[in-house]
Amino acid sequence: MNGQGMAEIDAGIVERYAEHLSGRAESVVLSFAVGGSVAGAVLGSVPGFLSHSLIAPGANYFAVLLVAIAGGFVGRSIGEKRAVGLRLQAQMTLRQLQVEQRLIRPAAVAPATPAPIPAALAPVPPVAPVVAAAPPLLVQPAAPAAPPAVPPPAPLTVAPPPPPLPPVVAVEPPPAPVLVPPAQPPLSSRG
Repeated sequence: MNGQGMAEIDAGIVERYAEHLSGRAESVVLSFAVGGSVAGAVLGSVPGFLSHSLIAPGANYFAVLLVAIAGGFVGRSIGEKRAVGLRLQAQMTLRQLQVEQRLIRPAAVAPATPAPIPAALAPVPPVAPVVAAAPPLLVQPAAPAAPPAVPPPAPLTVAPPPPPLPPVVAVEPPPAPVLVPPAQPPLSSRG
């Protein structure tokens, strides 16, 4: 099997995978919407089971229906947020396939030798003015220009190490102050 046939098979697989991701995104939205509706219906039916409820007994079915619809909207919103990632992955997969096809196909079709430059686009040398009174001059071909001389790179030098730091002298801490107990006044014998 040649490389082109393999690329076509891979393209089909990649396209099916992108379709699968798009289908999963739609399925996620639908699943969350249905799940939200069911959860809303369950939540809406709870007040009907309570002995003392704020909802009138005749309005229980309406409450269940209303909360089920609200739950469906909330579920759909959450499903849409989750499906964005799947849709993005599907689009990235298709875009990667397009880029790969653009890079592989021109390489397979590219000619082995470059096309010659047409004579109309070739540079035309300037025409020198001809003086009729002067004898013809011999034109010598110009010597090829020598490339400009590049000086050799300067050798790398290593900077000398910094001078050593002076030694650290240990300083003794000052002596601790001597604590003298406070003098107590003499006890008087007055009494």
